[in-house]
Amino acid sequence: MMSGFMYYNNINNDPRGNPSNCEDYYQYMNSTWLDGLHLTYGGTGRNPGTDCNFIFPGTTDPLFPGQPWSMFSAGSYPGDVRFLINTGTFTLNPHEERTIDFAYIYTRDTVGTGADAAINNVAQVSKVIQWFNNGLVSCPAVGINEYGNNSALSLSVSPNPSTTFILLNNISLTDNYIYTVTDITGRKCLTGTLSKPEIDISKLQPGEYQLQIRNDKEVRVAKFVKL
Repeated sequence: MMSGFMYYNNINNDPRGNPSNCEDYYQYMNSTWLDGLHLTYGGTGRNPGTDCNFIFPGTTDPLFPGQPWSMFSAGSYPGDVRFLINTGTFTLNPHEERTIDFAYIYTRDTVGTGADAAINNVAQVSKVIQWFNNGLVSCPAVGINEYGNNSALSLSVSPNPSTTFILLNNISLTDNYIYTVTDITGRKCLTGTLSKPEIDISKLQPGEYQLQIRNDKEVRVAKFVKL
């Protein structure tokens, strides 16, 4: 569960600006501005008031029912704004690990009004919630060695469309891939360990699907159509 959400502006030497060291990031992770002032509910988040941990939550903060707070209501204008999510704290035993998925959803409206963008955003949020409720596979972790825009991320399958099998081209079975097939709603339909360069799709319903194969080094994705 998310424990806090903070934003900061892409400016320097400002209590709401860029963090410059580990201590600054830790301040933001604790919902505290760089000058030591804790986030307060409403307005700019710096007004005298009640401490909180989530900035601009709309109507979703359970500690403040019926008190909507957004960038619009705060009079905050669009700009180069960054944000930081935190969760925890956790106590981990030796060799223990936990995986946490966050969904970052961005909607930009280029032709209509701000209300149109908000409607689009709500629709995208609902779609992501549906994906998770339908058993969407967890997202791959991206750390210091981020996946770049190279051919390793692409995957070629044939024949496409197909009725029975799809062949995975140019892969090595020694790379220990795990595969997952999801439909257009994000529902997981097939999963397993890749033991040969083909996957039986004969039991799938006709439609469009996404295939993901991954190991501890990379993730590769392809779309295909089942006839």
